Amino acid sequence: MAKVDTLTDNFDDNSIDNTKWTTGSTGSGSSIAETGGQLVVTLPSGVVGFSYADSDILDLTSSSVTVECPTRPNATNGTEQALQLRLDASNYLGFKMLPTTIELSHLIAGTQNSTNLSRDDRLQHWFRIRETGGTVYWETSPDRTNWTIQRSEAAAFDLSSVKVRLHGGCWQAVASPGTAAFDNFNLESPTFRNTAEGQANATALTAANSGGGSGNAFSTVTVTGSLAVTYSTDMSMFGAQSYKVVPNASTALYIRPTTSGAYTGACQMYLYLPTYANTNQLFLAIYNSTGSHPARLSIDATGTVRISNLAGSNVHVSSAGTIPTGQWARLDLSAQVGSGTTDGRIIAQASLLNSFTPFWSYDSGYTTNTGTDTLAEYRFGKLDTTPNIALFYMDGLAWRNNMINFIPPESSSPGITWFTA
Repeated sequence: MAKVDTLTDNFDDNSIDNTKWTTGSTGSGSSIAETGGQLVVTLPSGVVGFSYADSDILDLTSSSVTVECPTRPNATNGTEQALQLRLDASNYLGFKMLPTTIELSHLIAGTQNSTNLSRDDRLQHWFRIRETGGTVYWETSPDRTNWTIQRSEAAAFDLSSVKVRLHGGCWQAVASPGTAAFDNFNLESPTFRNTAEGQANATALTAANSGGGSGNAFSTVTVTGSLAVTYSTDMSMFGAQSYKVVPNASTALYIRPTTSGAYTGACQMYLYLPTYANTNQLFLAIYNSTGSHPARLSIDATGTVRISNLAGSNVHVSSAGTIPTGQWARLDLSAQVGSGTTDGRIIAQASLLNSFTPFWSYDSGYTTNTGTDTLAEYRFGKLDTTPNIALFYMDGLAWRNNMINFIPPESSSPGITWFTA
């Protein structure tokens, strides 16, 4: 019998894989489909109904199942979304997301043995059930890296032949119940990368030409004023090219890949500064769904790094000369949304080339203002119109949702030829 963790699905091809899942519905009005890179249950409006996807029979012993739940039904009494491992209708365990609580389900021979915890979509974004040594663990995580055990119980029925069920629905009539989405089944959130290899030297960068040989495309590339950003063979961190940015006074460049629904996110860039800018310059930022910035990283005229939060306050100022000139430095920035204005988190670091040992780092702990809105985009470039006239180069731009950690260096990717300038 195959282990549960051998079943994987990123739900990215907009067609439910019927070699992995059997779908069905009960009641009326609900539907299930693979759309927008997720498995989505549309809950029924004004009637009772459920839709589900079941796996084949699998073995949970010494194994685990993990899934991301990026979208929950509207917080109205009567809606639910669930991950279950089912021996049969009378024996199953899992998570059931309700409007204000999460049920840690454990039905044994038809008798409910469940507990509840308060629902917090920031911290309970990922869900995992695992079995080891005869004990079952219910675990949640904001980023699939940092897990919290919410419950553990001795296995009460045979877990070597269970089906995974992903379902959503309404157990009583709800006028506007919304949708329930699942993603990255037994998979990590992907890391998106762009290495500036997709166009010829001196070609102006646009969103339309940013993909292809460069990697993942950018959603938008916005230039204000007479700033120039081009593919350049002047120097490179990877391959043969990087992005060359030649600013003029009062110009800006915003390279923006987008995200949605994430409470944590990380971004990374390799930066080459021939000289420092003549004033504080924003290079890297994370923005939320209201257009505000939970986290930003800037470098001033002395090489000092400044980290600012949603309020625009500098929560960290490094020593002068932290970021070197004349060589590539890897900059990392990651943020986690808070439940208020005092419990968000920002972490950042700088490393030479692709070293795993940073020469500077910062961690706010869960003490800063990153707002409460979900993340919407990452920004790279010259992110304001300060009168900076110092050119710079960027390479290896990367971003990843659902991560309050640092993206591994680009050296982990195959087929990369290394250059140092």
